[in-house]
Amino acid sequence: METGLAMIEQTCSRCQAKEEKLQATMNNLVAERQLGQEKLEHLETVTQLLWNKEKELEDMSQLCQAKEGQLVEIFKVYNATAENLAAERQLGEERLDVSAKKLEAMTQLCQAKDKELEDVAELCRMLETVLQRKIKQAESQQCVMEHLIDNRPEGVAYVIRELADLRKPPSPTPTPGCPTVQETLPVERELQHPSGYLKLASLVDGYKIHSNSQQAM
Repeated sequence: METGLAMIEQTCSRCQAKEEKLQATMNNLVAERQLGQEKLEHLETVTQLLWNKEKELEDMSQLCQAKEGQLVEIFKVYNATAENLAAERQLGEERLDVSAKKLEAMTQLCQAKDKELEDVAELCRMLETVLQRKIKQAESQQCVMEHLIDNRPEGVAYVIRELADLRKPPSPTPTPGCPTVQETLPVERELQHPSGYLKLASLVDGYKIHSNSQQAM
C-alpha cells in the first residue's frame, strides 16, 4: 500500500510538474499572443500609413498631371510668343533695311542738293561779280556823261566833240570826280561802238528836254 501511495505521489508530482510546465507554456503563449496582437496593431497602423501615403501619392499624381497640363499650355504660349517675336524681328529687320535704304537715298539726294546749292552759290558769286562790274561800268558811264553834260560850254556840239575825243587814247590825268582811266576803258570801248553814240546822244537829248522844261517852269 505504501508503494501504491508512493507511486501516486510520484504520479501527482509528475502531473504537477507537467501542469507547471503547461502553465509556463500557456503563459508563454499568452505573452506571444500579446506580442502578436501588438505586432498586428503595429501592422494595421503601418498599413493605414501606407494607405495614407498611397492617397497622398494619388493626389500628388493628379496635381502633377494638372501641372503638366499647365506646363503644356505654357509651352504652347511660349512657342507662339517665340514665333511672334521671330516674325516681329524679321519685320523689324526688313523695316530697318528699308529705312536704311531710304536714308541712303536721302543722303545721296542731300549730297546732290548740296552740290546744286554749291553750284548755285558759285553762280550767284559769278553773277554778283558781273553785276558789280556792270554797276561799276554804269557808274563810269553816268559819271562821264554827267561830266560831259554839266561842263559843256557849247551845248550838244561840245558833247559830240567829246564823244569824238573818246576815240583818242585816254588822258593819263583823270577827270576830277570821275573814275580812273582803267575804270573808264570799258565805258569808252562801249561808247566807241556806233550804238554807244546813239545811246549817249539819246541820253543827252533827254537831258536837254528835261533842262528846257526846268527852265520853262
